[in-house]
Amino acid sequence: MSWSQLDGALVQVLSNNDTIVGVNAEGSIFRRSIGGGDWEQLEGNATCVDIDNDGTLWCVNGEGSIFRWNGGGWDQQEGNAVRISCGGGQVWCLNGENQIFQWNGGGWDQQEGAAVEIGVGDDGGVWVVNGEGSIFRWNGGGWDQQEGNAIHVSCGGGDNVVCCNSDNEIFRWNGGGWDKQEGAAVRATINANGTMHCVNAENQVWVM
Repeated sequence: MSWSQLDGALVQVLSNNDTIVGVNAEGSIFRRSIGGGDWEQLEGNATCVDIDNDGTLWCVNGEGSIFRWNGGGWDQQEGNAVRISCGGGQVWCLNGENQIFQWNGGGWDQQEGAAVEIGVGDDGGVWVVNGEGSIFRWNGGGWDQQEGNAIHVSCGGGDNVVCCNSDNEIFRWNGGGWDKQEGAAVRATINANGTMHCVNAENQVWVM
């Protein structure tokens, strides 16, 4: 398989099995069907957005405020974050001090460790990257370090995990290590079906 370019220009892209969401360089939020069609701009502004497998959207804006999509607009939630990710009904975020938090339904519980990037899969699995580029996987009570080094990681569930390193190389988890993929990206994502999307340094959007 190889990458095919989609229309649009984004700095971040995420997807579940039905929908792609993303943010452009101006912070505008967009979504479209994974099967095609036009991008739909949503109200609001964000630096980070993600979509759960049931279609629920979460985002963080430039002030660090956290919002959840109610079907027609954004409801602000408590807390402050710079990164947010969701999957399988689980929502996790990172704040400006690299602290890690898990949503408990009404607020945030801090978890051990520190991270600069986080990805939550459709099965609720969580992967993070810390400030040194080390990669970790949540085991339910702590973090197990995995091989490799990355600046970004995304999890679609199970072993559907992708990461990008500082050379913009793309890698896909094979269950015990990383297989290098063709192309170059600054951020990549994978859903539970194994479909990958990425954005490169020119803000182009690609799918495989």
